[in-house]
Amino acid sequence: MGQTVYYNNSPYIFLNEDIRDTPQCFFTYAHELGHIILQPEITGYQTGRLSHGVCEYQANQFATGLMGLLYVEDNGYGPESYYDLVHQYGSPVDMLD
Repeated sequence: MGQTVYYNNSPYIFLNEDIRDTPQCFFTYAHELGHIILQPEITGYQTGRLSHGVCEYQANQFATGLMGLLYVEDNGYGPESYYDLVHQYGSPVDMLD
């Protein structure tokens, strides 16, 4: 859905055309930002099964936290459940444990 590409040591986030104008874009941007902030030493796709799972989990957790803060900013109060975030920002329910 999203991809981070480094050019001249600067990260650029690209989105799949299918989600660019949907609420899902917020979670995807936040997920990719999570990779940039939490894993700055990783500038390419990791093929190792363990490292890939850990990196994706960390990025998903980062994105969910950021979506919670965005929810508070947009609504003036916190979400009552994760599903409130899903409804407003299109976060993928099946991606998080």
